[in-house]
Amino acid sequence: MQDKKNLFFYASCIHRSDTMSGGDRIFIEIAKIWKEKDNIIMITSKEGEELCKKYGLNDLRYIVIGKHFNKKDSPAVLFLKRLFSGIKLSFNQKLPKNSLIYSTSNFISDAFPSFLLKILNKKIKWIGGYYLAPPNPFFGYDESKSKLRIPKLPDILFYIQDKASKFLINKFADIVYVTSLPDKNQFIKKSRPENKVLIIKGGIDIKTPDKVKNKKIKKFDAVFLGRFHREKGVLELVDIWEKVLKFKKGAKLAMIGNGPLEEEVKRKIKQKNLEKNIILFGFKDGIEKIKIFKDSKIVLHPAQYDSGGMAACEAMICKIPGVSYDLEALKTYYPKGMLKTEIGNQNQFARNILLLLKDKKLYNKLSKDAYELAKTWDWNKRAGQIYKQTFKN
Repeated sequence: MQDKKNLFFYASCIHRSDTMSGGDRIFIEIAKIWKEKDNIIMITSKEGEELCKKYGLNDLRYIVIGKHFNKKDSPAVLFLKRLFSGIKLSFNQKLPKNSLIYSTSNFISDAFPSFLLKILNKKIKWIGGYYLAPPNPFFGYDESKSKLRIPKLPDILFYIQDKASKFLINKFADIVYVTSLPDKNQFIKKSRPENKVLIIKGGIDIKTPDKVKNKKIKKFDAVFLGRFHREKGVLELVDIWEKVLKFKKGAKLAMIGNGPLEEEVKRKIKQKNLEKNIILFGFKDGIEKIKIFKDSKIVLHPAQYDSGGMAACEAMICKIPGVSYDLEALKTYYPKGMLKTEIGNQNQFARNILLLLKDKKLYNKLSKDAYELAKTWDWNKRAGQIYKQTFKN
């Protein structure tokens, strides 16, 4: 019997256990499958440990970095603390030979300690996760780059730290995980052939939706799932829904998620008197999330800057078609099952929503396409494929 490998997952940046980013979902779901074959050790924050255990990873070994996130600290201070804790750990932690370190995000507080662990320990391989680069601070979260803006200092610093992280991953990582083809091309070079840059699209749970009955009469005209962050277009979605209401009075939108813009979204909804039309559910997962999906007609993906995303597909397995902007990464992520919209065109986005709600023939076609696409995203298969690709290389 072949000896088990020691796989160290480095995830120091988690500061809330009541929410989950796409990158968090990827490493947690991968760990669930891989732990049956190898020894997985999580190097993470206290909140990260709580999050992992909440999702069934109770039988792993944990190396905890730092204390709980102090709400008085800014995100920048948090990441600096986690970075310095990681550097200290890297000099004190000896890893077994032939171990593998996987940095689960492209934050410098994950990438730099992983780089140190690689160079300070013999025969260590490094998988660098690089999932979503921050936008150019002069354009912000708008892939069309149609409007210049005056950047804020945190945006500039965020952009700079990512450049440092990307340099380390590109220069020293043995294998790179990315989420889309445009990102993959940035990491292919002579010393790292194409087969060592793997596109990790993520996956979904395709079994749980079968436990919830479909509803003939649906309460919500549309649903959104995602972090309440600028990159997800949550504030713009409130404006889009206001436009929908001009032509479909009483239309209701369900919004599932939480994050840094939560209070701002609430204020905007209140200012526009849309409390009866936009219902906020907070973070939901599992059966609770599926129930909301099955009570909704369309899934919305209003991000104007993204490298892919799994959230829409989680709804598509419930036979719900979607509306999104026509982002480059989504051409490969969602080649069918979605109506695509010119980036930044809120009027067209609203018209596409109304079109899907009105045109039954189009709705049924996209609903079928969405379901067929979603069935190929099974996490069990995806995690197994990633494992084979990784260790084959």
